[in-house]
Amino acid sequence: MSQLLLAPQPQYLAVANELMEDILAGRLAVGDHLPPEPELVRKYKLSRYGVRLAIKVLMDLGLVSRQQGIGTRVLSNQTRARYNQTIAGLDDIARYAQETNFRILSKGLLSSGEARVPLVQAGAEKWLHIAGLRTTQGQNLPISLADIYVSPKYARLPKLGATLNIPVHALIERQFGVRVTRVDQDIQGALVSQEEARLLDVESGAPALRIVRTYYAAEEVIEVTLSVHPAERYSYKQTFELEGR
Repeated sequence: MSQLLLAPQPQYLAVANELMEDILAGRLAVGDHLPPEPELVRKYKLSRYGVRLAIKVLMDLGLVSRQQGIGTRVLSNQTRARYNQTIAGLDDIARYAQETNFRILSKGLLSSGEARVPLVQAGAEKWLHIAGLRTTQGQNLPISLADIYVSPKYARLPKLGATLNIPVHALIERQFGVRVTRVDQDIQGALVSQEEARLLDVESGAPALRIVRTYYAAEEVIEVTLSVHPAERYSYKQTFELEGR
């Protein structure tokens, strides 16, 4: 058995190690299904819980996905690194947009009451809503599902294509001559909903980070974004510097 994972190790890690070696060596090809859970239990003399832990290891590495009623399918023969985002200012948000791929799933107008996050009331005027998935270069699995809400005053943006590689707040600045002066950020732990799980290709109820950012020009809200990041694919780092010490 391969020693890709350090020994000594629990039995479920040894099983994950062997399955991983089969995937990396091509004995289990991309698109193939792993044997059903009962078969893995018998083969490795492991409990159902242990088998699920082994599969979770492979999922965290980006090698397989698991869906109820479909089974566990091989997604890749290369392990995936988690995307690490470091934020110190707006320039880092712009770099994040440039380093990743944002594929637009839908766009249209909606009222503030239809949004997935609280929005400033704007009478009967409609907010521009852009929904999409963000992936890293060379990876197919999304690192986030994003909902972008643009204030009615700035909703008439230039025609958007199928993808975006610059932040929407930068498009607003360019189009309307305003300047973002403040960003409020709220980060919460969350569980992925059933619909989010379908789009992100994770299990429903999987842990995630839920990040809401509100962009201001002076005291005016120009944009609100909601991003849901599967915990296994994303980490967030922020550095604080203390003045006068």
